Amino acid sequence: VKGHILGGELSVIRNTDGEKQWQRIYHYPEMGITFFYIDLANPEQLGKAYAVYPFLQIPLVSGKNFKLNFRGGVGLGYETKVWDRVENHKNTAMSTNFNGYVNLRINTLTNISRRIRLEAGFGLSHLSNGALTKPNLGINFPTLNLGMEIGTGKKMNKVRCDSISVPHKKVMEYNAGFALGFSEVSASDDNKYHAFTLSFNLKKYFHPKAKFGGGVEFFYNGANLPYLNMDSTTGISKNATNFLFGGKISYDFVVEKISFPVEMGVYAYTKMKNNGPIYHRIGVRYEASKHWIAGITLKTHWAKADYFEWGFGYKF
Repeated sequence: VKGHILGGELSVIRNTDGEKQWQRIYHYPEMGITFFYIDLANPEQLGKAYAVYPFLQIPLVSGKNFKLNFRGGVGLGYETKVWDRVENHKNTAMSTNFNGYVNLRINTLTNISRRIRLEAGFGLSHLSNGALTKPNLGINFPTLNLGMEIGTGKKMNKVRCDSISVPHKKVMEYNAGFALGFSEVSASDDNKYHAFTLSFNLKKYFHPKAKFGGGVEFFYNGANLPYLNMDSTTGISKNATNFLFGGKISYDFVVEKISFPVEMGVYAYTKMKNNGPIYHRIGVRYEASKHWIAGITLKTHWAKADYFEWGFGYKF
C-alpha cells in the first residue's frame, strides 16, 4: 500500500414496515443494495476494487431525528490487479479477479429535513476468494464514512404487535449437514483439491434473534497430503493425513429464515500442525423448507482462510 485509499458507494435503501415479525424484533431495520468502488492507492500492483452487495441495517439506538445502526452485507467483489508469476509477483493479496466481499459498519443517521439525512460512521471491509486460488492473503480495509441520503416515496406506517414469541419451529433443533469445498496448496500447484465436511449439530433458541449450540464434525481435505509432501524430503504416503475430526460451539444470528453462523472448534484429531488446533466458521444459511437448510460458509484458522463450504443440511 502506497497511500491512503479513497472510494465511494451508491445505495438504494428500503424501509421495513413491521408487517413481518422479524422486522419488529429488529426494530424496523432497513434493507438495501450497494455498488461500491475504491482506489487501493497502488495502481501497478493492487489497482482498484468494485463490489455489489445486499445489506441489512439494524438500529441499535433510535431517536426522533437520530439513529445508531449496525450494518452488515455480503456480496461479490472484483479486483482489477491480481497476482501473476511474471507481471505482478509481489501481489500476494489477490490471485483472482472475482472474489467474495464482506462489509461491516457502525453508522449514525441524522435527519436534517423530512427527506434528507446525513450518515457518518466507520467500517471494515474484506475482499478475498477464500483460498480457492492461492496466493490469497486478502485485502482488509478499515474506512471512515460520510454520506447523504435523499428519501423518495411515501412514509410507511409501522405495524405494531403486542407480543413477540420465540420463532416458529422447535426450540431445540437437531440437524446433520454435508458440505463440499475446494482448496489449493500453493501458487506453484494450481490443482484444486476436494474438501468435505460432515457435521452433526444441536442448537437451542434462547431468543428470537439467536441460537446457541454445538456439534461434532468430520473433515476430509485432499490438499493436506500434498502440502506436507511439498516440504518433506522423504515423502508422506499416509492418506489418513487428509482426515480431521473436531468439536465446536456455535452462535447463530437469526433473521427470519436466514441465519448468520459464527463457530469455533477444536480439532481432536489432525496431522496438520501448521494451522494450530483451533478452527472457525462464518457464513450464511437459509431454511429452504421445514427440514432442509442450504448455506455458504467460510472455514478459517483465525484470520487465515481454509476454503469455502457449499453445503446443505437436514433438520430432524
